[in-house]
Amino acid sequence: MKRPTIFHDHILGQAPHLKDLLLDAEAGLLSPDQFRDFFIHDGFYQFSLMQAVRLLMVYRGYGQQVFMVGPQFRDMLCRTSVKGVPVDALQLPYPAFYIATPDCEWELWGGETGFHKLTGVLVGLEVNEAGMNLVFFLWGEENHKARVIGDDASFWFTIAMSEALSANEGGKLDLEGYVRMVLQDPGRDSSDFVEINDSAPPNARDFMVTLPDNGFVRDKITDTAANVVRMVINLIVYLQSVGASRPTYQETLERQQALKDLKDLGTKPRGKAKKKLRKLQQQVERLSEAHITWLGKDIETSPRGPRGPSSKALQHWVRGHWWPRLDNRDAIGRHGIHWRQPYERNVDSDEAMPSREYHMDEE
Repeated sequence: MKRPTIFHDHILGQAPHLKDLLLDAEAGLLSPDQFRDFFIHDGFYQFSLMQAVRLLMVYRGYGQQVFMVGPQFRDMLCRTSVKGVPVDALQLPYPAFYIATPDCEWELWGGETGFHKLTGVLVGLEVNEAGMNLVFFLWGEENHKARVIGDDASFWFTIAMSEALSANEGGKLDLEGYVRMVLQDPGRDSSDFVEINDSAPPNARDFMVTLPDNGFVRDKITDTAANVVRMVINLIVYLQSVGASRPTYQETLERQQALKDLKDLGTKPRGKAKKKLRKLQQQVERLSEAHITWLGKDIETSPRGPRGPSSKALQHWVRGHWWPRLDNRDAIGRHGIHWRQPYERNVDSDEAMPSREYHMDEE
């Protein structure tokens, strides 16, 4: 699979001032007010950029963890039920991480540049007095209509877990349903640029929607957001499951080996070793600092997805699920979490069942 495009590397490569901001903040050289002032333009907060930088700071602090999810594995995650997932099952692997989505057909809106394919998602955890929030920053790199580098598309939202739970009778978590409800609520809309004198400070806003007043565009992005939630929730559970496939991506292995070889050369190599040093340094600079894990590589590289027994019935997909039920902590303690993968039944049938979009309230 081709090298994934990583939001951190892409944006810092084209905007050195953002890299300087991150380095200064990490070194403790900026006060909170100085950090905030960076995002003020003509009397407004650049709210999306501020949220992206906040997530990137945490992402960098935890080793730049990237999970690459290819199209077959991504499709299987989205065909796995997430109905009634309990909050305590959402044990994030890191407080912030990035999911690379190569060859993804889900779309984001870029305004004058139209729709952009989703390139990746930054996921973060926020804990405040109100409880736990999950932050999703969706990004689509420049498309064929982009006029300059940086003419991309982004969209972010925060799931307030307490609100998502209270919105569902019986306390069962329905994250996808919650996201769809909020995105379709015009009263939740807010501009990407927030006035400085706004009564609600930036960190108090728990959901950001920047959508045009266009039903078709709103529906497309709502579908993308719902798909992302389904993918992320199942990915989090998958990482805790028995037998999860999570090999390190080749580029990360190459960089680790190059760093080891540099260390072995020492600080003052001579002769041919000096030439080798320069070559290794160039290799390290060329490769991403991110630790890239290729989730579901065995599924992605198989010639065809999982198949069930054949018959003359209609071809269709059988939905996946987690076993034991994720709210059965005793059984999970005894058996661990197992993924009953979705599979395609009757693949040799001449007639296929019409495809449909899965929602969490369907079984």
